[in-house]
Amino acid sequence: MPRPAEAASPHRRPAAWQPWLAALAGALCFVNSLGNDLTYDDVPIVAENQAIRSLTDWRAIWLSDWWRPHMEAETQRLDLRRDRLYRPLTLFTFAVQYGIHGASPAGYHAVNVGLHALCCALVWLLARRLLRDPAAPMVAALLFAVHPVHAEAVANVVGRAEVLTALWLMVGLLVLTGGAPSPRRTAAAAAVFLPALLSKETAVCYLPVALLAMHAAPSSAPRGGRGWLAHAVILALPLLIYLPLRFVALESNLIRDAAPSDVFNPIVAASGLWRGLLPLVVLGHYARLMLLPVHLSADYGLRVIEPYAFDPLALLGAAALAGLLVCLLGYRRNAGAWRDMAVAAALFFASYALISNTVLLIGVSLAERLLYWPSAPLSLLLAAGLCAAWRSACRPGGPAARVAPLVLGGGVLLLAALGVRSGLRSADWRANAVLFQEDAFTWPRSAVANRYYAGELLRLAARVAEPQRGAMLRQALRAAGRSIELAPRDADALLILANIHAALGDRENAAHYAEIVLTLAPGDAHARRLTARLLRPDGASQLAQLEARVAESPDDADARLAMGRLLVELARPRDALPHAERAAALAPQRPDALRLLAELYAVSNRRGDAERVFARIIELDPADWRAHANLTTLLAHERPADALRHAEAAHRIAPGEYAANVNLAEALEVNGRIADALERYRLIERGLQADDARLAQVRERIAELRRKLP
Repeated sequence: MPRPAEAASPHRRPAAWQPWLAALAGALCFVNSLGNDLTYDDVPIVAENQAIRSLTDWRAIWLSDWWRPHMEAETQRLDLRRDRLYRPLTLFTFAVQYGIHGASPAGYHAVNVGLHALCCALVWLLARRLLRDPAAPMVAALLFAVHPVHAEAVANVVGRAEVLTALWLMVGLLVLTGGAPSPRRTAAAAAVFLPALLSKETAVCYLPVALLAMHAAPSSAPRGGRGWLAHAVILALPLLIYLPLRFVALESNLIRDAAPSDVFNPIVAASGLWRGLLPLVVLGHYARLMLLPVHLSADYGLRVIEPYAFDPLALLGAAALAGLLVCLLGYRRNAGAWRDMAVAAALFFASYALISNTVLLIGVSLAERLLYWPSAPLSLLLAAGLCAAWRSACRPGGPAARVAPLVLGGGVLLLAALGVRSGLRSADWRANAVLFQEDAFTWPRSAVANRYYAGELLRLAARVAEPQRGAMLRQALRAAGRSIELAPRDADALLILANIHAALGDRENAAHYAEIVLTLAPGDAHARRLTARLLRPDGASQLAQLEARVAESPDDADARLAMGRLLVELARPRDALPHAERAAALAPQRPDALRLLAELYAVSNRRGDAERVFARIIELDPADWRAHANLTTLLAHERPADALRHAEAAHRIAPGEYAANVNLAEALEVNGRIADALERYRLIERGLQADDARLAQVRERIAELRRKLP
């Protein structure tokens, strides 16, 4: 049955050139990315990823964590806060290209640009299917094509996950709304939604999006509740394939094991009213990016988003939310621009919910790449509104009819300006040094941007000679210092600072900061390697001697224990574990042998085994405060009362130890005793020297706890 608008708009005719004009515009905006290098996440996912080196190793691509192939096995299980990502189809496209042209960046960038151009044409087709104004598809497609918010998804090779997801979603929606509803048509659409899921997990929004699209196209809408239910069941079938695959690939997980890092997503640290306000700040940033995309960044982490400070962008977010809700009122109309805007707003809400950080906390507070698909319904919404305003104000006899050519020219200039900004931002992605310098300059209070800039300068300094090397290292030192000033407990920034000091020949400060890193992240293999390089320069020869000793006397507990300890110092915990297990078996009454074993179990995420061995150590030596402290950390979230008991025991045994005091403060907090935790941290603060690097971390925790007081 034709829609009312179709009957009322006889001039609505297909224009075969229009979608290809949008595609051309999209390609031209980002064609300069063909000369870009592999940057940012392209390095681990493409340049260094062994999983894409072979198309025959199907398990490495189709049954593997997105991050796993390039992560070191001994550190992989430690970072429970890392994103649990499953994007095998995107990885497969990289593997196909690697088989054709290796790691040459141009080919990867060319495919991204081509896919974006295709998405621009699909936006035109989708808009033509869902919007009633004949001019709206062209406006929507051009706006989508040239918008700078897409630079990260297109110019960054791993952004292909976003582009592929949007492409498959739009193809599925076009199949679904292409005619009268039938199980065969719905099944065909469902088959298309499966590759969207395999491209990126955000495609899980496809089910509500698909149902909304069917409702928006009356000729495609099922009849009656049973009809809707039947089609919903068919559409849900891809999840029966995707979720088990994801569960297996992510090692019996569907999502991450723990909360994400507050450096990348500061909303993690917020509570109370602030927790409810910050999603409005995020929406405000996205509204700013759509309406005024001047200040762009690869990351919006800590200090760009403040967990306990009012951000005026919350007002913009509230205004955007109110505007979208007003658009939804258009569902009361059977036709017209308001109805079209309601459909687009509903599609946006369904697409945006997962990345909004409203209910589910994701790995980042916000990211430009995440807006690639949600910006498609937003483009439809803006196009419907702009075209309705044009026809109302600029029609012959309308209030703005005389200036209609100027308004039209202004619109063309605006699209051109957006296209130029896209090209400039695409150029920023040509190299990490350019990208990180630009982001640190644009967002000087971004802890993440400054950390990345410092790390890149450190990497480049290793490739040049003096005096350029020294100048780069000093610049890196300033950037790392800013990052740590903004995020004092960021172990990655502290590790970069330690490596900068090492490169400058300042071994004392390098070892000091590496020690702080290991306090914050005991399993950090890079910090252990740096410490070993600084404190164990003869580690290789000592290892050879111990290997000979163990080979000669495999049942010598002392030799096994020494071997295990040295391997830990050399950042090889996986190799150390068998020696620790053998030493503990040979000397089950020795607390030092058991302690090494328990610590290795802990850093290997074998929490139950670690708890059992630490408990055995306390049985043998009740005065071992480190065993109590380790049990505090292990039990903090699952059994907070037991964790507090062990923290109090560790503090009674070693009241002057920094770690025992910090553990007690943290245990008090997880048990809800915020005031007591705050007082404990104040005591720690008074006991530290003014030049102690740990002072900034303690003061940050004091500020956080003070905000949590009722």
